[in-house]
Amino acid sequence: MIMKQSIRQCEAGMRNRRQTNVSVSFNEDYGQSLVKTMKSVIFNRMFMACCLTLTGIQYVVTGVQYWVPDYLTTIIGEDAAVVAWYFSFVCATSPVSGVIVGGFVMHKLGGYDTKKSAYALSLMGALCGACAIPIPWCDDFYVIAVLIWFLLFTGGFVMPPMTGIMLSSVKASERAQAMSTATLIYNLCGYLPGPVIYGFIST
Repeated sequence: MIMKQSIRQCEAGMRNRRQTNVSVSFNEDYGQSLVKTMKSVIFNRMFMACCLTLTGIQYVVTGVQYWVPDYLTTIIGEDAAVVAWYFSFVCATSPVSGVIVGGFVMHKLGGYDTKKSAYALSLMGALCGACAIPIPWCDDFYVIAVLIWFLLFTGGFVMPPMTGIMLSSVKASERAQAMSTATLIYNLCGYLPGPVIYGFIST
């Protein structure tokens, strides 16, 4: 009996050691695979170019959404009720319209990964910048209102196809990690600093 118990204990110990070795090996392999995927994603030029472009758009849009109502009432001198109605209308219509029109145009041009679509996105990106540049020098509420509407419209137009191009530039097995990396960059370099830097500059 004592011999049988000793044999069972030895077998159980061996099984536990094998399970521990398998677990350690899995963790090491997973860690190496994660690092390899991160390197592949970060050093992918197309991915990073699209990611930084989208981050820049989100930086601008976040700052606009946070500070424009205060700017229109404090600097331009427009009535707060008018600004509230206007900004609610803009936020509800311009980005959504941009996404819908952008999807329709990309479909007509053969998808977001065609050369014609790349030209269309470049044109809309340039138009986005053209809408943003004159705003600090305008003192007419209605001109600013139209420019901001088109600014958010062009941002909504560009973002979905640009996201598709960004994700299609990496391997299928890397897309989950790529999207996580892009989301981290969006938040740290786009959404977070936008309102803070605008506020620091304005003061």
